[in-house]
Amino acid sequence: MEAAKKANMTKPVVGFIAGLTSSSPGRRMGHASAIISGNSGMVDAKRVAMRSVGVHVCESLGTLGELYTDVFK
Repeated sequence: MEAAKKANMTKPVVGFIAGLTSSSPGRRMGHASAIISGNSGMVDAKRVAMRSVGVHVCESLGTLGELYTDVFK
């Protein structure tokens, strides 16, 4: 992910992980927990991976507009 983003993305990126409540250990529903290998597919690991390549991660859809405004002003 890091090499592809850094090599191909020149503009800011905003991301959101849907289905946060379904990705608790022991539960498997929705896309947020669709790919889990040990702890590497858990939501926190996805947030870390996205942030490590410069993606601005939105924590709540209710704040998405505000984040977009901050990032793209």
